Amino acid sequence: VAYNPLTEGDDNSTADSPCEIHLYKINGGNVEIVKKIQIADKSILSSKLYFNSGVNSFITVSDTNGMSVITLDGQIAFKDNNLKVNEYSVEKNCLLMTDKKTISVYELTE
Repeated sequence: VAYNPLTEGDDNSTADSPCEIHLYKINGGNVEIVKKIQIADKSILSSKLYFNSGVNSFITVSDTNGMSVITLDGQIAFKDNNLKVNEYSVEKNCLLMTDKKTISVYELTE
């Protein structure tokens, strides 16, 4: 495979450029970029990123930046910095948060 993720990257980006999610198609030994999704919120770089096919969106979670739902066109459909998410289950579509003596489970719906 002639793809190197360390050299594949930002075309003329600057510190003010939006973040991007790059979607690739892998077919045998060929790798091609399918889509670049620009996102203004730079906090996604320090968050865990998941894809939820039920809502056709990316889910970002962080115990410091909270939680976001990002559509495939890069729009932030939902963001809450106060939701300090410990884990997200793609299979169960649930957010898990702990706070002192409490465990909270949230289900993500449309």
